[in-house]
Amino acid sequence: MQIQSIGISVTNLTLYTILSLNLQLPVFAQNRPLIPPVNQTPNATELPQLDSTYNLGTGDRLRLDVFGVEKYSGEYLVSTDGTLNLPGIGTVPVQGLTLPQAQARISERYRALLKQPVITLSLIEFRPVQIAISGEVKRPGSYRMAGVPGQAGGGDGQLPRVTQAIQLAGGLTKAADLSRIQLRRTTPNGSVVTLNLQELLEQGSLNQDPILLDGDSIYVPTAVSIDSSQIRQIVSSGLVSAENEPLQVVVVGQVFRPGAYTVSAENDNSNPDRKRPKRFKLREELPTQPIFGM
Repeated sequence: MQIQSIGISVTNLTLYTILSLNLQLPVFAQNRPLIPPVNQTPNATELPQLDSTYNLGTGDRLRLDVFGVEKYSGEYLVSTDGTLNLPGIGTVPVQGLTLPQAQARISERYRALLKQPVITLSLIEFRPVQIAISGEVKRPGSYRMAGVPGQAGGGDGQLPRVTQAIQLAGGLTKAADLSRIQLRRTTPNGSVVTLNLQELLEQGSLNQDPILLDGDSIYVPTAVSIDSSQIRQIVSSGLVSAENEPLQVVVVGQVFRPGAYTVSAENDNSNPDRKRPKRFKLREELPTQPIFGM
């Protein structure tokens, strides 16, 4: 009888402990926010995968492989009406579909000809994308960028990346903030992703240089404070605008020859044999007689 009493006590203690833990679990769960703060900016690692976000359209080139049926396999271009003209099944609408969705649709169509078709669909060349870039770049504006074609025979192509867009826009200025570059994507929620190109340059983090989709916009903010080490990092990155590239200026006002001029950014000490132009000193006082007589 004494042993049975001890067993009941231990059992009751165990049940009491389990119940106590279960009752305490919601208390800990309440400390976690159910909804993340709205001012929280996602980073580059939170970008969705390409297969789930890229919508096919006119100009995309795809590779279709039908296992065991070579005559149906080949490379096909999405036509202006958003369809693929495939052997055996005719036109298949793929405009606006993702790659898995298009593959499923094509596979369904081939079931009318083949018993169990094994279909593989891959993108080998992307259509050009339209992007916008603003902020601390030399030539902000809208650009049309072509993707990199894949290898013949089914190699995947590549879309342009953020760093390529920066180079196309003339490069960064020395006042650019590499750690807070913003990428806005035309998704239903209009998400803005913050990129840190310093991690790309210092650690080789390729997720900080994501691919660009049609309609993306990039903003390069101005650094709050600029030090010499940051300037050296920008210059050595290869993303800075050319230092000696000629500058187009327009001179207007009370001058002898107004108009557009090209100014070369040369250093006087770069070529000691070059004859230096004469220098003129402007007088500060105003003339007593009119410059141009009537």
